[in-house]
Amino acid sequence: MTRAEAMRKLLALGELRSPDLLETCGWPRAEVQSVLDAEIEAGRITWVNNRRTRWYRVCSQNASHTPRAPRTNETNQRETVDAA
Repeated sequence: MTRAEAMRKLLALGELRSPDLLETCGWPRAEVQSVLDAEIEAGRITWVNNRRTRWYRVCSQNASHTPRAPRTNETNQRETVDAA
C-alpha cells in the first residue's frame, strides 16, 4: 500500500488536521505535505477551513475535480441568511 492510499484510507474514517496526520502516520512533515499536495492536485483529497484550522478529508467519489476556494462557515451562514 502506498502512502497516498494509506492517507486516503485514514481520511475516509474522518476529517483530520495536519498535526493529527503527522502524529498518526509518523511520517516526516515533508512527506505528509508532499502526499497531501499530490492528492489534492489529483482531486482525491480536499480541505476546508473551520475556525482558522485546515481540516483534510477524502473527496466524494461523484464530485468533479474543480479547483476552487474552500467555503468557510462564515460564508455558508451568510448564504443561508440571504436565501431565507
